[in-house]
Amino acid sequence: VGRLIPPKAPDFAVRAFGRFISNGGEGELHIYGDGPLRSSLEKLSMSVLNVGAQRRSGTVIFHGNVPNGEVLKALDSADVMLHLSFREGGSWSMLEAMAHGLPVVCQRASGMDDMVTDDCGFKIAASNPDSLIEEAAGRLMEYYSSRDLLRAHGVEAQKRVASIYRWENVSDQ
Repeated sequence: VGRLIPPKAPDFAVRAFGRFISNGGEGELHIYGDGPLRSSLEKLSMSVLNVGAQRRSGTVIFHGNVPNGEVLKALDSADVMLHLSFREGGSWSMLEAMAHGLPVVCQRASGMDDMVTDDCGFKIAASNPDSLIEEAAGRLMEYYSSRDLLRAHGVEAQKRVASIYRWENVSDQ
């Protein structure tokens, strides 16, 4: 969810999702937002999900800019937020996802490192692009393989938002 620009690293999310699919996962990656990278991301998504003429068991869906209510509704049917941005002071979209009970897979960087704990998601400390893609794909596979872990992290994500990021608590702090 957000502007499709290089610092947000949507190409890494698409590549990680493609790796997850090639490792045996199944699912859909929904991308909300628009920007200068959209066209190249659409091409990238087709290439990472195709093997010869055979389509893999994954789909990338581009929604473009939509009203926030539509994004919030989509969060109710999602499983995980994949947010591989390189820098975020804080991410409203991550907090909204967590408030909807979604665990987050993100980089161990800037504000994201403070927002997500080991109880409510996975933070990746990547040393290079390939390791970021591999680890994100591996973390998605952990959730795919363990619905119990997915639910537990989702519950803790929701608790974290309620206990720390509610306006009343923020103003008290």
